[in-house]
Amino acid sequence: MKSLDDGVAYGYDIIEQGPSKVERGFEFDEHRDDTESVDYYLPSSRYKYNKSSSSSSSSSSSWVTIRDVLGFIGFLILLGVNVYNLQLRNTDYNHSASLTTATHQPNKDNNVGVIDVSTSQHKVDDIDQEEHTLLIASFRKRFGDIALNLMYDYCDILSSQQQDVVTIDIGEFADFVHEVIDTIGVIGLYDDIFNVYGFSVSIKDKLKREKLSPDHMNIVIESGHQGPLPRIKGRLCGDSSGDKLDIVFWYKHWVGAVIADKLLTDGSLLRQSDDNIRINSAADYFNVLHELTSKRKYPDLVPYHSTHGFWWHYVANLRGPKHVTRYPVSLYKDLCKPWLLKEQDDYNDFVQNSMYRECRHGIGHAIFYITHMRQIGIDKLNVRKQDLPNSLEFTDEALCEGKRICSTVFDLLDNDDDDVAQLCYKECSGGFHHSVQLFRKNKEDERAEDIFNGEQSC
Repeated sequence: MKSLDDGVAYGYDIIEQGPSKVERGFEFDEHRDDTESVDYYLPSSRYKYNKSSSSSSSSSSSWVTIRDVLGFIGFLILLGVNVYNLQLRNTDYNHSASLTTATHQPNKDNNVGVIDVSTSQHKVDDIDQEEHTLLIASFRKRFGDIALNLMYDYCDILSSQQQDVVTIDIGEFADFVHEVIDTIGVIGLYDDIFNVYGFSVSIKDKLKREKLSPDHMNIVIESGHQGPLPRIKGRLCGDSSGDKLDIVFWYKHWVGAVIADKLLTDGSLLRQSDDNIRINSAADYFNVLHELTSKRKYPDLVPYHSTHGFWWHYVANLRGPKHVTRYPVSLYKDLCKPWLLKEQDDYNDFVQNSMYRECRHGIGHAIFYITHMRQIGIDKLNVRKQDLPNSLEFTDEALCEGKRICSTVFDLLDNDDDDVAQLCYKECSGGFHHSVQLFRKNKEDERAEDIFNGEQSC
């Protein structure tokens, strides 16, 4: 902002318009030869005019008076605008209201600043923009609180050494996801909160508020083979242990599971806050994921990985372990196959990934949960209770059942290209084995890999 002492004097008025600030300028291009400056300070504005040090003629005195009048009129208009905007702030922020704004339009004929008062319609006005910014900041702050609390909860579980504790309560996280979707929609959730940079800001701010120095713990963004990825460095569970919950990994999967649960429970999801379009099916949801991934040149990785959590919760609670005895080919055709015909376009160089691959991989995670639910005798998954990493044991029967279900894809897709069935089996077995690696209590247990590779018979 230029100083009032510059060659061209500027007066600025900052008007509180709800939480936002609108800057309106009035420019007076003065010829300042042999003049001295006089500043006048009014309650919410600043005006300046030049008074000649020599005695003024009657014509010059008249000209100064006119400028005084113009300045006073301008002040009255701005005061009226200020009052009007304060009235808007005390209402429900009527988004369709017409806002009266004062803009500067220089008069080129006489170089005298004039005020043009105009009315304009805004889809999202300045009040909404500032409120949205504050809302996102609030959500990110809460997300940081929740994420670090989950890490502390995991530390408590580790320190308690209770062998029978195999789940972690993510109820607060689930409630938060529900609230964010209901407020800013699925697209807002991914674009503003659940992404690499939003998450990093949330954690960084929380660590600072917790007075955890970068020497103790920090989050950094590293360049990985799938684009930029956040990494939490340091120890949280005590000086003797570097073991901590990999919240960077798990939140990407849990958010998908919570979204699936909300879709099954509520029947629809808000797409985004400014269009009021509802997501009414899993296919609708995957179309939104397509917008967030395949259609973008530089997508975020979170929507890709969230498909895994969506799949495992959606299949488990939509059909249940009693009814999933074969590869869910109908769901594959509804949710994954649309990407098949455009796989070349679907592949993204920035994250070196494709939705078609991640969708098929998610089916493998779902088959794992189906077999595990059958092993422990439950019919539904509770999205608020998630299995802890390295806490589960599996029977040979459950592992063999996973391989058998994935293998049925060859019979179910017999009318398609053999390569397609092979791709589906590859990612189904890969997703299943990935889940086993995440949850197996014995990290040296390679039975799942041996079974799927045929090195161990069923």
